[in-house]
Amino acid sequence: MPTIDEVLRYGLAAHRVGKFDIAENAYRQVLNYDPAQPDALHLMAVLDSNLGRHQQALEHIARAIAVDGSHPGYRLTLADALSNVGRGEEAIESYRQAIAIAGDLMEAHAGLAAALHRATRYGEALEHYRLALALGLTDDEHLENMGTAAISAGNSSLAADALWRAAALRPAKATIQTHLGIALQWLRRRSDAANRYRLALALDPDFDDAQIRLGQLAFGDGDVVAAVAAYSAVMRRNPDHAEAHRAYVQSLPLLPGYDAATILAERRRWSDRHARPIEQKAVASGACIYANDRDPDRRLRVAYLGGSQLFGSTVIHTFLPLLEAHDHSQVEIFCISDLVKGQEDGFTERFRAVADKWRMTVGQSDEQVAAVVRNDRIDLLVDLTGHMGGPRVLVFAHRPAPVQVALYATMTTGQVGYDYLIADDRLVPPSLEHGYSEEIVRVPFGYVFRPQLGIPDVAQSPAARHPGRITFGSMNTLAKVSDQSVALWARILLQVPHARLLIKGETFGASEGRAAMLARFRAHGIADDRLDLRAPAADYVAYLRMFEEIDIALDSVPYNGVTTTCETLWMGVPVISLASELLVSRYGLLILSAIDLGNCVAYSEDEYVAKAVGLSTDVNRLAQWRQSMRDRLARSPLHDAPASARALEVEYRNLWRRWCRPI
Repeated sequence: MPTIDEVLRYGLAAHRVGKFDIAENAYRQVLNYDPAQPDALHLMAVLDSNLGRHQQALEHIARAIAVDGSHPGYRLTLADALSNVGRGEEAIESYRQAIAIAGDLMEAHAGLAAALHRATRYGEALEHYRLALALGLTDDEHLENMGTAAISAGNSSLAADALWRAAALRPAKATIQTHLGIALQWLRRRSDAANRYRLALALDPDFDDAQIRLGQLAFGDGDVVAAVAAYSAVMRRNPDHAEAHRAYVQSLPLLPGYDAATILAERRRWSDRHARPIEQKAVASGACIYANDRDPDRRLRVAYLGGSQLFGSTVIHTFLPLLEAHDHSQVEIFCISDLVKGQEDGFTERFRAVADKWRMTVGQSDEQVAAVVRNDRIDLLVDLTGHMGGPRVLVFAHRPAPVQVALYATMTTGQVGYDYLIADDRLVPPSLEHGYSEEIVRVPFGYVFRPQLGIPDVAQSPAARHPGRITFGSMNTLAKVSDQSVALWARILLQVPHARLLIKGETFGASEGRAAMLARFRAHGIADDRLDLRAPAADYVAYLRMFEEIDIALDSVPYNGVTTTCETLWMGVPVISLASELLVSRYGLLILSAIDLGNCVAYSEDEYVAKAVGLSTDVNRLAQWRQSMRDRLARSPLHDAPASARALEVEYRNLWRRWCRPI
């Protein structure tokens, strides 16, 4: 008669080759003989998990641990079983117990890393991925997960290393190639990233994520046509792909032929497909019956949905000063952040310090974020980024707050769930309100710029330093350098033959990026030596020092610069801007009007060219403006954060009272 060990070895051999019925029969024979035999209980738990019988797995492994609680393998199997049923925190504790018993158990470190990863605790996850790697981890799935955790934690070098290893083990897996592309893109190896996305699509032509990443890369390179084509390809395959559709509608204002009415129609189509069904479900479930105290004069609970922006990005110069100026006796401030620990910085701490409540929602679904808002009984939910910021726009479709507002909008959202859009008269005059799905709430200027980083002194005018030469410039993102911009800038250069044009661009660190831009201008008769194409600066001060070489900035058309325009003026450089009916083409008008430079705003292409050419001949004015521009901005409404905060608080109160006492 075979011994227990012999029966278990026989069952385990069958288990390893997938003969689960034979393995189960062997394990049950042992348990029929000895119901408390721990190895049989353990192996039965593993088999249960293989077969998707997760509750039975938990029962069997619990019985094994009751017999021998010091066995690291049993603790590991318990942790795996807990993970399988979504009991993440208990799984993390069980993995830690296994490691406490056997610190060199590679599978326990890998399992703990994966559990921490799922809990969006990316920094902790990376520690255990590294330990698993040192202990001999060679599994492509865990290496890929390590790479994605490193991306989320902001460690692009570690991500690339892990994903190269994963790709070497399994080169034909599209997700690995795509994640490797993301890591390379963060390392500014844009061409290599594009090649990885293309490889992923060659492996799986229907892999939407790679197609969207290619589109986003093209968008950042300034090729909006290619970006829209990539998003459209995904939408044809999968009309319900919300992220592809969001990126598509965000790109349209940068293409010719899209007026306000067309863009509104396109964004309403987005809303009808992706947002309206969510809103209808929320209404039907009773989620829109709010428990908020309807006292019209009490302190308001205002939540700012910041997504992944609440760190050292452009919002530190714009939103952070406004936030710090709020009157906390009138408003209780909630900040909702999608930042993981590795992305937070000193500025995040300033955001966190000024907020009365800080809510971290990284890894949560839109429905879960909406539940956070609803549970906090937020009175006004304020969006800072809209379609530009990413997929959190659909939080508003859940209608978690009684009053929902778009601030710092670049266009109408076109989406249900947004009740109001805050804008200055210059951004949205009454004559253009027909292009918006939201009700326009007017706050004078409604935009703040207060630099938060070290700023170099204003330099002498370059035209004064280099007589006979004028340098035009653009520091706007390349996506805004539309064909219309190139055509207008070329006209200016042709009329000012002694001038050159300095453009900063993400792609100009590579020869193909420079060649593409040179070709665009060459088509308009501009020789290559008229252009000075600069790669991004090493840091913010170095970036600002580029303005020391520019006499006149040319705003992008139709999508104006915003923070970039403020930075340009702060460094003493005047900006020529072209305003049209689109909101994105009116920020130049807003900013220049605030500092009494409305004469730098044009309302037709010919006027835009004429103003740039005319200013290039007035070297004395350029020198005078250069020395006075910073003071102009510092004395303007744009710099007055307390006044802007008070004006916003007044409108928040008015909107709240309207909800409390509906007519």
